[in-house]
Amino acid sequence: MRSFVSASSDYSLIKKSMAKNLYEVLSPDGFPITCEPFKTKKAALEYVPRWCERYQQQGYYSTARRDQIPLHELPDYLRLVAFTE
Repeated sequence: MRSFVSASSDYSLIKKSMAKNLYEVLSPDGFPITCEPFKTKKAALEYVPRWCERYQQQGYYSTARRDQIPLHELPDYLRLVAFTE
């Protein structure tokens, strides 16, 4: 008969194997640029140019501290964060 500890460790292994890696892209202000996380790193990176286009008309991204980031530099200020669901 298996002990409780062994069954518990088996459960944690199953749980880890079922866990999914997700990705978020954070704005220069530290907020996610989308409501839902991305399922792949590739999808997250492909979305960045679309998000940057939102600021095309004004020509820059304005941070909460009122810093103005030129659009050609904006992707460099974004941060990709991976996490497990």
